[in-house]
Amino acid sequence: MKTLMGVIAVSVAVLAIGGCSSSGDDEFSARSGTQQYESAQSIADDLEAAGFDCKDFKKDAVTTYSADAGRCFLEDREIVLSVFTSESMLDQNIASTLGISEPVRAQYGFLVGSKWMINCGDTTTKHTCKDIKEQLGGRIVKPINY
Repeated sequence: MKTLMGVIAVSVAVLAIGGCSSSGDDEFSARSGTQQYESAQSIADDLEAAGFDCKDFKKDAVTTYSADAGRCFLEDREIVLSVFTSESMLDQNIASTLGISEPVRAQYGFLVGSKWMINCGDTTTKHTCKDIKEQLGGRIVKPINY
C-alpha cells in the first residue's frame, strides 16, 4: 500500500510540474496574410493571440459582400472584421467602400488578406493597420503610403 501511495504521489508531482511548464506551443507566429478565417470571431481570436486586445467583440449582420462580419475595439478605435466567400466579393466590397470614402477624402485603411479584411480606421492618426499587418500579414489598401 505504501508503494502504491508513493507511486501516486510521484505521479501527481510530475503532472503538477509538467502542467506549469510551457511547451512553446502557445506562442503566436506572425502570419503571411494567406491564412483563411471561417468567421469574424476567428479573426478576433487571432488578433488576441497576436497580443491585440480586441475588446467587446460583437457579431454584425452579414452584408451584401461579406459572409460573416463583426467588430471590436482596439484601445479606443473600433475596427470591423469581415470574411468573404471569394476574392471577387472581397474586391467588390473594397471598391464599394472606397467609392464612398474617396469623395470625402476619408483616410480609411483596410488590411486585406485571403478572403478576409480588417477595416482599421483613420490611418492619418494611428498606425493600427500597420501594427496588425506585422502580425497577421496581408496588404494595406488605401492609403498606399505605407
